Amino acid sequence: RGQMMAGGGRAMCEQRRCFLGLHLPHLPGTDTKPLHHEDRKLVPYSPEQYYDLVVDVENYEKFLPWCQESRLVTEGNPGPARDAHKTATSARFKAELVVGFRLFKERYTSIIDGTRPKLIKVSAADSNIFERLVNIWRFENGPEPQTCWLTFTIEFKFASVFHQQAAGLFLSEVAQAMVHSFDKRASFLYGRSQHISPAITSPSRAPEARPMRLAQRPAEA
Repeated sequence: RGQMMAGGGRAMCEQRRCFLGLHLPHLPGTDTKPLHHEDRKLVPYSPEQYYDLVVDVENYEKFLPWCQESRLVTEGNPGPARDAHKTATSARFKAELVVGFRLFKERYTSIIDGTRPKLIKVSAADSNIFERLVNIWRFENGPEPQTCWLTFTIEFKFASVFHQQAAGLFLSEVAQAMVHSFDKRASFLYGRSQHISPAITSPSRAPEARPMRLAQRPAEA
């Protein structure tokens, strides 16, 4: 009997899980490998600006299309100030995120490690459906002032074979949509630029398929 929980809680079924609105049996993902995708692009913002944007996890719910909630859980070592992690040279803290696609919804804790303005690593710590979920952001000085080379890497593995196979069908689009959302947020915070270079995308380790259209959050005013 697959009774789904009503209200704002996680959408789940008894011995069945919902993924993109589909009810799929839950099986161990022992025969699947983590999916990997990487984008590299030149952006018209300094490494410090883009670092500060990405490390501001508390505001992800305002601009990431499938992030429904985001809040800080602990400040870790950045210091007593609430926003200390945004400007500290080295930062480590936790945040609770809720992500959702239609009927699929998952709440988990992320551990954020940052070295300003070079690197941010975001890792899922207690997810029920992800065996591994890691985002890595690298920021390098660009060829001109107020530019930087941005490299975004995402690697994840679902606990379910069916979830993993389904995710492989739209991995590239999800990763590119994430970077695009951060670009729009940068434009909102720092001003619009005349040019943003297209991403140089590495081959994703995922099956090829027709791209799936994802619902986008309305543009910020």
